[in-house]
Amino acid sequence: MNQIKNVYLSNISEDVWAFIDSLPAKVKQNEIEENAFLSDRALFTLEPNTLFISNKSISCQFLDYACSLINLDPIEIVTPDSHEGRLSLQIMNDQKLVDRLVHLGKQNGINLRAYSSTTEFYQLAEFLNKKVKVNLPFSPTYNHRNTVDLFGSKGGIRGLVEKQPLSSGLKMAPGKIFTDKKEAINYASELISASQGVVIKTNRGHAGMGIVIIPPGKIDLNRKKEDQIEKLIGFDQYWDMFPVIVEKFIDVDPNIGGGFPNLEYLIMPDGDLNLLYSCGMRVTNGVFSGVEIGPEAISPIVLEKMLTIGNNLGILYSKAGYRGYFDIDFAAGRDGNLYITESNLRQTGGSHVYHLAKQLLGSDYPNQTYLISDNTFKLPAGEWTLAKIFKILKPLLYSVAKKSGIVVVSENMLARGQLSYVAIGKNRKDTNKLVSDMISRLN
Repeated sequence: MNQIKNVYLSNISEDVWAFIDSLPAKVKQNEIEENAFLSDRALFTLEPNTLFISNKSISCQFLDYACSLINLDPIEIVTPDSHEGRLSLQIMNDQKLVDRLVHLGKQNGINLRAYSSTTEFYQLAEFLNKKVKVNLPFSPTYNHRNTVDLFGSKGGIRGLVEKQPLSSGLKMAPGKIFTDKKEAINYASELISASQGVVIKTNRGHAGMGIVIIPPGKIDLNRKKEDQIEKLIGFDQYWDMFPVIVEKFIDVDPNIGGGFPNLEYLIMPDGDLNLLYSCGMRVTNGVFSGVEIGPEAISPIVLEKMLTIGNNLGILYSKAGYRGYFDIDFAAGRDGNLYITESNLRQTGGSHVYHLAKQLLGSDYPNQTYLISDNTFKLPAGEWTLAKIFKILKPLLYSVAKKSGIVVVSENMLARGQLSYVAIGKNRKDTNKLVSDMISRLN
């Protein structure tokens, strides 16, 4: 393992720790667990010579499967002794792991990477930098670390967009930011009418929590609107702890990227802006489940508009000092406008799809194939193992010769009764047929 020079942290929970920490105990534990179980998905974003620090152990069978698909060797996987959600802090308190990292970095230092460049991640980097040289190739420098939380929050991106000229193409649904929940509810009540709905969301929610979608007609205009809105929001304490954003409901066109097209970029250490991929997001009631990538996902005309917006926003991020992954979520309105809904300054639930496709099919994969992913596909009741999934789906599993098939991208999620997969076909029709055949076999 002397060739190891990169260290990667799957610190998903850390990215929204303040929000997760505000949840009721059982809900909080469930979110921490799900994020830990999704850690093995990150294997497909890695490169050889990496030490992968995961909150959940990864079996040799699944590791062999991933390595054989994308030529990942050599790779080393370690899991900290404790599991409390904030992986960076867990590493600092694990002396054996600290010693291992120091040993790796003695000669040339280490390249430290993570799902998200969190406050805790920078604490870890400072802690290790006292012992070995630490490079952060896909993170802002320490002096620009505030860009992550600033632009990665719903209030932060709204503030940035509202300052830009109309010529930039940057646009969000009309709305306001509130620090008082009651004021937010009153404003939402003013906006709601027979033809207009609203979306209410916290500054940084997670997994569908912290967002309430109220389309036209959901509120009875003959009853007190404020009471109905408060009931829909609920009484979780995060509504009182964080800023609340209220914005006009956008009626989306599902024919444009499923209604929610997306771009993901990578800003390199020198500030260069690289587009990784465009996709349509699979979103149900505000909950993201996966992506669709390919020529049929988004029309060239719409994509051109998206890229103008994405490039302008990316340049702003780069000038502000941000480095690393980021995405832009859009709502494609039936009115013909593209509205930015949020921007995540981190890796995303589609990053592994991009890296997997590039490894399997080369850089021109978007023009050759159509990809559909699902991170949390619900399996029928029963006990599920990787061996069982492989046996049932054997005829459908990815074939190097055919350059198509199903790739299982998480073994750990099977224990939660969920399948995380990427389906690869020649076009949208073939890939949808592949998914349909998979579901039939699983049932």
